[in-house]
Parts: sequence; C-alpha cells; structure tokens
Amino acid sequence: MGRRMYLATGFEDVSTLGVFTARAAETVLFGACLPALKMLMNDLSERVPIMSALLERRDLPLPTRRSVITALSAVDGRDARDALLRLADEPAPGPAALTSLLRMRGADEIDVVDPAALAGIVAEEIRKVLIFSLVSSGLRRAAATNPRNMFVADELDNLRMRSVHRVVRVLALSYDPARLSAVGAALVSHDVSRGSNALELLEGSISGATAAMVMPFMEIAAEDFPEGPIMEQVADAADVIKYPGEHLTKEKDWWPHSLGLHVLGCDEDISTPGRSKDLLEKEGTMIPLIEKVMILKGSELFRNFPGADLAGIASLAHVVHLEADEVVFNQGEYGDAFYMVVSGGIRITRGVTELAILGSREGFGEMAILDRETRSATATAAEATTLLRIDQDPFDQLIEQNPAVARGIYRVLTERLRNTLAQVAAG
Repeated sequence: MGRRMYLATGFEDVSTLGVFTARAAETVLFGACLPALKMLMNDLSERVPIMSALLERRDLPLPTRRSVITALSAVDGRDARDALLRLADEPAPGPAALTSLLRMRGADEIDVVDPAALAGIVAEEIRKVLIFSLVSSGLRRAAATNPRNMFVADELDNLRMRSVHRVVRVLALSYDPARLSAVGAALVSHDVSRGSNALELLEGSISGATAAMVMPFMEIAAEDFPEGPIMEQVADAADVIKYPGEHLTKEKDWWPHSLGLHVLGCDEDISTPGRSKDLLEKEGTMIPLIEKVMILKGSELFRNFPGADLAGIASLAHVVHLEADEVVFNQGEYGDAFYMVVSGGIRITRGVTELAILGSREGFGEMAILDRETRSATATAAEATTLLRIDQDPFDQLIEQNPAVARGIYRVLTERLRNTLAQVAAG
C-alpha cells in the first residue's frame, strides 16, 4: 500500500540509538539531515522506532526533525502513524507532522484515527482560540493608550484563524477528508452564508463526543468570535481581558509568548529560537525583534507573512545608521542585501536622474536577496537615516530551513508578474 521508504541503522534494537553511527549522528545533529538519512536507508520498516526516537530529541535542529518526519511519512503502517500523531500537538514540528498525516490519510495509507486519540489536540486548539480572542479584545480596548497593541491584536486574530483551520484538519484524520476540507475553506472565507453552510456540513460529518466539543466552538467561529459567548466558556475571561500580556506569556508556543512579553514591555526577554540572546546583543540589535517584524511588514515583499514566520527574518536584520548623503550602494555593484527604511529617507538615482525618495517602512534592493545581479540604481541617504539590512547568505539559509518563507516570497513574485502582465496587456 503506497510507496515505501525505510530507515535502518544496521543495529538490531533501538537501545543502540545513542551510538548507532558516530558520523551519522554528527551529520544529523548539525542539520545536514538528508545525507544522514540516505546513509541509513534500508528496506526494513522495523526501523520506525529509530526514527521515532530521533523525533523525540528536542535538541535536534527543527529542519532535521522535519526531514525525519518526511522519511517517516513514507512508511506504511500504524507505528509510523502513531509516531507522527505523538508529534502533532508540538508547536514547531506539529504542522509538518499533521500535513504528512493528512497526505497519508488522503492516500488511504493509514486507517481512520480514533477521534478519542485526537481529543486532546482539538481541545488545546479550541482553548487557544478562545484565549487569543479575549486577549485581542482586551488589547483593542487599550489601543487608544498604546497603539502598538493593535499589531499584537491583529497577530492574535491571524493565529486564531490558523487554529480554527487546524481543528478542521485534525478532524479530517477521523472523518471524511473531502467534506472537512470544504468546511475549512468555508470557515476561513469570512463569508456568513458559506460559514452557515459549513456548520451544517460539519454537523453532518462528525458525531458523538467530538460533535459535543466542536460544534459550540465552531458556531462561535462562524459568528466571528463574539465576546459574550466566549466569556461564558472561559472561567477567568474577565481576568484575561484585563491582563492580556500576562496570559499570553503563559502560552508554550514561542510566538504568542513573545507577543505577551512585548505587551508587557519586556522585549529584552524575547529570544529567537536557534539564536542566543548573547549573539543578538553582539550583533547590536538596538531595535526589539517585534518592532523589526512590524517594520518588515510594511514592505511589499513581507506584508502578508505570518508574524511567526517573519520573526525569523527579522532576527537576521542588522541596524544600519547613515549620515546625510552617505551611499548605501552604487549602480552597477553586485547586490547582496535587502534594506528597509526605519527612519529618515533614501534617494534612488540612476545616473543624474532621481527616481524616488523612499521613506519609513519602504524597502529597496529586495531582488538582491534572491539573486546576485548588479544594482540598477544608486541608493543614498537623503538625510540622517536608520535602515534594517538583511544579507543574502543568512536569508538563503533561513529559506532552506523554513519552506514557508520561500512559499511566501514565491506568492509575492507571482503577484508582481501577474500585475506586470496585466499592465502590459492594458497598454
């Protein structure tokens, strides 16, 4: 049933995992996972426990664990499925595990999952949606005194919808995937009539304890999360609204936890996964991480990125200060960085012709992080200016480790191409 790819170490039991091959272990630990997997390949599905044990290693780099998930998802059988299920509620590798499970379910490579086995994951996602909704309400009320909280509220609304969609995807492991896919698309469409039809379809697709837990929640989601019904379901709802930052910092997911620290004014306590605070201080970050995310979201290239994905890019950004008339780069030089204006202005010229004056939240040189072609114009500080600079090499590494970043850029480039073609067609 389905295609098969198996991982073996040459050892007879999982107890030898710690010493299975020094070279392979070193390769995996340093993130170069695919060569390690190829070195360990064999046609023995009994080696699923080895891969399961690797996935339980929280000290392994996330790209490594994702590669093991990919290998494990190509193995038929209950053991491989259960190993992925154990990972499905983890913040970082969970989405990759769930995607693999849904692919296996759609291809009939795994059996229907007992809804009871997924109840904990569904309940946790519902809890997060309710908390995020209340925190967002509290922050919007305080927006007049702290406008920056609007950014956090918007991020929480995005996280809320992702969790709603995740609930539907988890249910698709136990019920008809095609019907649940239609439900998910309708619920995130913000169309009232489609949402109502989705509820009817969902109610006819699930049953028992699952329906009792999910349907009241989905009715709230379809009505765009009214505060009253949510407060009835959360015991300390008034406290959540009153102290939004404190409640966010209780979340185990890195991004909402970081947003909570930002609300509390504790930006110095935010550290990016995989990058120590000591390294960030050495690089002279001077601008808090979430402030960088807000700045980058002002660019065309990154405006539609989820905050959690954009945070990884923001962590790569260096702060650059320029005096008036200081040159950023010259026409004809090879590009190796993208810039965003934090404050001040940048004059873009070609020869003696001034093409534009760029102000706060405007970006330039973005194509340089996708290729190394020469600059088509010269960029000069029009006044005392502060920039964010993202160099190409670390950005390339980020894309290799996080496919979502690459997909986001592809969408922007595709949109640009379509707009250009439309303009050409219109003359």
